[in-house]
Amino acid sequence: MQWSVVTCLREQDEIDAFRAVHPPADDSRILALCGYAQLADNLGAALNDLRQCAKLELANPTDDDGEFDFVIRILVDVACQEKRYDDAADWRRKECMRGSPPDRAGVQTALIELFALQGMYGPLQGLDADLTLAGKDRNSPKIQYALSVMYGRANDARRANAARDIATIEDAGRDRSDVGDFLADHGWDDLAEKEYQDFLNRAGDAEQRLNAVEVHYRLANLAIRRGDDEMAAQNLERVLQMLGTNTLSMVDAQGHHSQVPVTAVWAEVFWRYLRAAEARHDEAQIKRRMEQLLELKPTDGEIAIDVIPMLEKRGQRVDADLLFQWAFDDMKKKLDTDPRDRDKTLNGIAWLCAECDRKLPEARMWAEQAVALSPNDPAILDTLADTNFRLGRYQEALRIEMKASGLDPDDAFMRKQVERYRVAAKNGTAPTNGAATRPN
Repeated sequence: MQWSVVTCLREQDEIDAFRAVHPPADDSRILALCGYAQLADNLGAALNDLRQCAKLELANPTDDDGEFDFVIRILVDVACQEKRYDDAADWRRKECMRGSPPDRAGVQTALIELFALQGMYGPLQGLDADLTLAGKDRNSPKIQYALSVMYGRANDARRANAARDIATIEDAGRDRSDVGDFLADHGWDDLAEKEYQDFLNRAGDAEQRLNAVEVHYRLANLAIRRGDDEMAAQNLERVLQMLGTNTLSMVDAQGHHSQVPVTAVWAEVFWRYLRAAEARHDEAQIKRRMEQLLELKPTDGEIAIDVIPMLEKRGQRVDADLLFQWAFDDMKKKLDTDPRDRDKTLNGIAWLCAECDRKLPEARMWAEQAVALSPNDPAILDTLADTNFRLGRYQEALRIEMKASGLDPDDAFMRKQVERYRVAAKNGTAPTNGAATRPN
């Protein structure tokens, strides 16, 4: 029951109060909550709590109903971010020995994730022992796909092909959508798309048709990741046609549930069709999709940022102002009424204003408030730098962007912004070349 409470509090975003709690060293559930609560503000303290939680659970396992996997996932993710891949694998091995929930095929999820680490970063130390640990489960499609990727990275084509052949063997009990989810979640998109398409080709009974809705949604996300707006729109449209409801239930990566109006999804469909038409310079389709989109009065900030320049280029300033206002009003309402993730909300509204070149003084104020809440978040610092740049404060923009880039030196976008702001600070005017494209 206590672990169920932990899961509920995490999924409902009700963990802020645990930032001020000093957890007892012998209570794994309180340690988990305190660790979650401190992740954004004090990573070191968060990891100390989560490691102590793991130590207790590995020594004396309790009935965690799968929540302990979330603790391990955080420890693994941090180890991978710090390129301590062998340490990450050790956490998964320890979880295997403790026991973890099975996937739909009955294979331990910790074992599957152990081989996913081998696929992404291996061969890692202990591979032979891992294969022995897997036993008969080593022939599961997920594990064989991971081995295929691993051998491919090691330029061992023979073993890579052999593992791929085993992974794709026909099996009446094979759950292709579940295998596709595993592959997509680990960035192996080409393999995932094949599994999803094979599932759709075989979908027959009512339950499979219901799962097909989720598969089309996953295919849309894969298309978005590779920049194929047309394919993304087609799959999202298929989802809406198959459901025929007023809202969609969504679950994000943190397990948070939300209800999304169907009109918001239709807005994304028309927007992605519009982007595809713009890319191929199809003015008839641009006009049609623009009209469909504006009729829905979309409130999504990303849509506004992308479409407003298209409208202004075509002389539709009134429509551009309306589109901005719809998105702005929605964000401002959330800012005024929803205290959760306030730093992200402040950052979002500041970024919307900056990118749309509207309400810049307010944008700078909101960006400063976001930085005050999260002073070491590179994305939030980047927004503050951008608002200063657009207000002609080039030296200040450069100073802030250099700090943001220093916190995330691998981010190519911010490195380009540093150079752009450096030129502006030197010349006293904005460069004539456009800004780098900020990744979504």
